This record gives sequence, structure tokens and C-alpha cells, in this order.
Amino acid sequence: MANSRNSTPLNKLAAKVEATFKRALEAIPARVVVSGAPAARPRIAFAYSGGLDSALLLELAAGFCRERDRQVYAFHIHHGLSPNADEWLAHCERHAASLGVHFDSMRVDVQGTDWHGVEQAARLEIGRAH
Repeated sequence: MANSRNSTPLNKLAAKVEATFKRALEAIPARVVVSGAPAARPRIAFAYSGGLDSALLLELAAGFCRERDRQVYAFHIHHGLSPNADEWLAHCERHAASLGVHFDSMRVDVQGTDWHGVEQAARLEIGRAH
């Protein structure tokens, strides 16, 4: 007998989203070039906030990359905007490690929020850090 859980509308939607995401990931390495030649072992990088949406995408990407011998990297920006920012950073690092994903983070000091707004000021600070 077929598993009735697999036929629920939510599970069908989840399967469709996963298939679409995998197709998008499959297209990325085709464009990766290192020194004029395709990369020997393609790499995919993700901005990783640690929230539910980016955690799910990272888990899908990690599984996809394991199946295809590709490297996946997660990058987290510690803006210090939340009193829980240190805990978010630790959570992201632990989660990436549990998935076997390379992880790195950057701390930025967000300033000038008076006319930019907090999110735009954070983006500008990340740009200045490079």
C-alpha cells in the first residue's frame, strides 16, 4: 500500500520545490570557470542567516552536493543587530558542521542607520568591509 503521507498537498509542494531547487543548483556549476577552464570540483556558496528558510536551503544544498561530490559553503554575517546575534552565529556554525558544510562568518559594525535604515546600513557596512 502506498504511503498516504507522500500524497498530501504539502508533501507534493515540498517535492516540487526540492526538484526546482535541485535543477537550479545543477545549472550553477555549468557556469563556474577557474583560470579559463571548468572547476574540477564545483563549489556552491550560500548566505546563511540561520533562519528556517536559509536552514532548509542549506540542508537541501548539502544533500545535493554530497550526492554529486561538490563543495558547499555557508557564510554568515554577524551584524550585532539582535541581542541574540552571538547565539545565531553559534547556531549557524553548529548547523553547518552537522551537515559537513564549510562555514565562515564576518562581524560588521552597523553604523549610520539614521537615514539608511538598519538593513541598508548593514548592507553598506558589508560592502565597506571588503
